[in-house]
Amino acid sequence: MSILFSAETIEDFTALWDILARMNDQDIEDLRALDAARAKAERSAGSLMALQAEQAQGLDATAREVAAARKELAASAAALKAYEARVAAAAAAAKRAAKAKNDSKQKLTGSGAWLTGNASHYSRDFTGRGASGARITPYSMMVAHKTLPFHTLIEFEYNGKRCVASVEDRGPFTKGRDFDLGPGVVRVLGFSGVHKVRYRIIGR
Repeated sequence: MSILFSAETIEDFTALWDILARMNDQDIEDLRALDAARAKAERSAGSLMALQAEQAQGLDATAREVAAARKELAASAAALKAYEARVAAAAAAAKRAAKAKNDSKQKLTGSGAWLTGNASHYSRDFTGRGASGARITPYSMMVAHKTLPFHTLIEFEYNGKRCVASVEDRGPFTKGRDFDLGPGVVRVLGFSGVHKVRYRIIGR
């Protein structure tokens, strides 16, 4: 306003008024442009923040996928190691069994005379302890006899199959039966019921 008061003539006043009006219009345009620029910057900032949030989510998802893949890989490695251990153990067991089979064949050469007796059997899934104190499992190669010394080795033959078992229990106590065949013997001979078997004592 002081600028207008400095005018000495009406012409000066009009000129100054026109200048101030143009300056005011320019300020308004500048403010509008500034508001528009500020709004655009805010939109750009919002887009940038949304993009950054999406990238952060992507990084987290990738990290989870990597962790899951590492866990699965570790589990697979452990399973492979366990499998290899089982295979090695099975191979070692087979090797020991083959050696024992060869040794038993050598020991059986020239053994005692064959006899015939009646045999019954334990349940295939029987578990417990014999009168000798030996543990009996579903795969024990043992038999029960009334009088033969404990640990006597006997070879049995039934339906063309043979096996060797040790006397580890007393029985059978049913009249007319000579042996109770243990669970492992039953499995090897394919024995079931009460039948005649051939046998021979091969060691005491």
